[in-house]
Amino acid sequence: MDELRNFNQWLWTDWGKPNFLTRLGIPRIFIRIVAWVLWWYVCWALTIRFVPGADKQAIEHSRYNPFFLSALVFLFFGGVCDGFIAQKYGLNGKGLDKWKRGHWANPIVTLSWVSLALMFIMALIGCLQIYLRSH
Repeated sequence: MDELRNFNQWLWTDWGKPNFLTRLGIPRIFIRIVAWVLWWYVCWALTIRFVPGADKQAIEHSRYNPFFLSALVFLFFGGVCDGFIAQKYGLNGKGLDKWKRGHWANPIVTLSWVSLALMFIMALIGCLQIYLRSH
């Protein structure tokens, strides 16, 4: 439970870099959520401009598909868990993956793997639903 408490404290603290946002006292989780939503909105807006007319309806369906949106939420949560592990233990890339494979007892690692597995399942269901609706 100590690891979950550390994770909760890490989410609600600032990210330690001296800038305008940290001086305002905005927690790390809000900054990550805003950046995440903005990133996906910009990607969607740029994609929709260049999609041919026949495929535009399928892209529009992905915008409101609950399975696809929940897959994005699970991907966000898995990324946040990985960010916590990477910062706490000073790991990145393949070192992070190797460490996660050897530490299943860590609850944050378990949350990360479960959320990423759920992300794949939800994305598959969402993509199948979008495909069947558009064809």
